[in-house]
Amino acid sequence: RLTTMVWPDPIATLIASVVAFLFGAIYYTVLAKPWRRAAGVSAEAAQQTPASLVTIFVLTALMVAGVGWLLATIGISNSVPSGVIVMAIVWLTLVFAPITLNHRAQGRPWTLTAIDTVYWLLIIEIATLVHIYWAGAPKFS
Repeated sequence: RLTTMVWPDPIATLIASVVAFLFGAIYYTVLAKPWRRAAGVSAEAAQQTPASLVTIFVLTALMVAGVGWLLATIGISNSVPSGVIVMAIVWLTLVFAPITLNHRAQGRPWTLTAIDTVYWLLIIEIATLVHIYWAGAPKFS
């Protein structure tokens, strides 16, 4: 039973958001050509504006804050294995399944599904690790 609201550490959320944003920039730069081909987007159309980068950062921070909130609320904010496993299940059910469902319904290539869903798995796990390490004394059992 949830009796008190637990909030993620704002510093951990900011650090994890910056790390996730930078990771995303590297990830999609490395996979730019296959992603554009799979998404059917030209190089010009894929260029980000300052406004779109701010939007991407804010939405990434929202996801990161949600990860921190969930870890703190269910009481596994210091367990690396539990945090990684629980967040993998969250990704599988709340990210992978709906993105895959939408891509299948839209007739999108499996390559696009793989690139986008793996990205979110890695972002969620990065956020998990930053939150756990920031909480201090991470346990590996």
